[in-house]
Order: sequence, then C-alpha cells, then structure tokens
Amino acid sequence: MRKTTWFTLLLALAFTATGCLQVTQSWTLYPDGSGKLTIKTVLKSDKQNPGSSVPGSPSFGGVIGVSSRVEPASDPGHVVVVQESYFEDFNKVTYKKKPVGSFERADAGYLAKLFKEATGRAVPAAKPGPDGKPVMDETAVMKMVAAQMKGMVYRMELRMPGELSKTNGETAADKRTAVLEVTEQSLIDDKTRAAISNMKALEAVCGPTIAAVAEEARLFKDELARAKEAHAGDFGARSMEEILQQDEALKEEAEKAEGEEEDDEDEKK
Repeated sequence: MRKTTWFTLLLALAFTATGCLQVTQSWTLYPDGSGKLTIKTVLKSDKQNPGSSVPGSPSFGGVIGVSSRVEPASDPGHVVVVQESYFEDFNKVTYKKKPVGSFERADAGYLAKLFKEATGRAVPAAKPGPDGKPVMDETAVMKMVAAQMKGMVYRMELRMPGELSKTNGETAADKRTAVLEVTEQSLIDDKTRAAISNMKALEAVCGPTIAAVAEEARLFKDELARAKEAHAGDFGARSMEEILQQDEALKEEAEKAEGEEEDDEDEKK
C-alpha cells in the first residue's frame, strides 16, 4: 500500500466540486526576472453568473497587479476564466509566504525552477493511521477518482526567455516552454504518478535570449507598467502582501464569528 500524494483525492475533489475540466497555470519569464502568471480555468458555465463557480485563485505575494476576465470556451456550456498576475521579480513571488520558484543566469542562458509544492494546487501526503500504515491505497483511490474525472487536465507551464536545452518535464511546440501535465490517466498509471510525485520542481534550462523574445520583453515592460498603474488606481499604495494580509484577517474574523454563533446555538439547545 502507498500513501496518497500531492495530487490525490483533494485535488480531484477540487475539480469535481466546481465542474472544472481544465486548469492551466502558465508562468512567462523574461531576462530581467519579470513576467506574468496566467491561470486559465475551463468550467461549466452558469447562465445567471458565468464563471461564478470558479475555484478561488491562489493568492500570490510579490505581484504588482492582477486582473481577471471570462471568455467563451470552445466547448458549449463552458467558459474560460482567465486570471493574470504580473511580477517584477520571479524570485520574490510567494505562495503562502513560500517562494514559488527561482530564476538565475546559467552559463550563457538561464535556469528556472517552479516549485511544485508552492503553486496553489499542492496537497500534502496523507498521514498514517493509528497502526502506522497508510490510511488509503493510492492506486485504488485514484482508479475511483479517475472514473469521475473524464477530460480533467491540470497543466503547469514554465515559459523561458530562450530555447530550452534541458527540462525534467515535456517541451512544448514553441521550444521555450517546459510543461508538467496531470490527466486522469496520470492518476491511474502508477509509473507516471510516481514520477510526477517525486518531482520537487518543474525545471527548465534555456540558451541565450533570442531576438523575438527581446522584442517581446520590451513590449512587456509597457504591459507591466499598465498593470502597476491599474493596481495603484484600485488599491492605492497598498502592496499585494498588505492586501493578502487584510483578506486573511477578515477571513479569520469571519470564521471566528461563525464559530461563536455555532457555540451560541449549541448553548440554546
């Protein structure tokens, strides 16, 4: 028996509970370490409020601007929720106060790592039961879950500023993007699941910046400036960290108030 790993039952429930079919988390990096995170979530649409059932977007620190929009999907009855986050330094982007990855020079090119456990979809391994043995057999659980998740895809992408020379993931058609993809088949294939589970990070090494990327990076600076200006217009001088801290405090207060209400109801009974 094997204990459950990071993309087991809780990941599956996140998809099935919200009607998600596909989530793509794509990080684009430029030579100076700046870039953009784009999360695209395909889900069943609600005619009254399209995209209302999308799972909460991971809250990343170290970003300077965020935006979201809903687009039509190619599959009828579904929509694509697009969430974008801009950053000036990938090495300063965090999730739950932990770095999401690293970016540095490597010879004539660059080396980047996207830590699997810090991207908002990680699930810790299950704790053993009282007898010290795993509480669930992973293979059996995954076969059960996969049967309910036809068409599910979770994809991580790391787009580099040059052509890839090495990656522990797959190489996309553009030759710049390293990919780690989890599908229903990944869940039930023991060898594939073990390989993904043992990865601590999606890694990518690329060569020098190519001319097309240099021009893309130049245009991105304007996009980054607009995102920063929009953030200032919406939130003033507050940084994303301050906003996240305030949101967390409000959430804690709400949970505390809810707990006190439940205690009052119990006392009345």
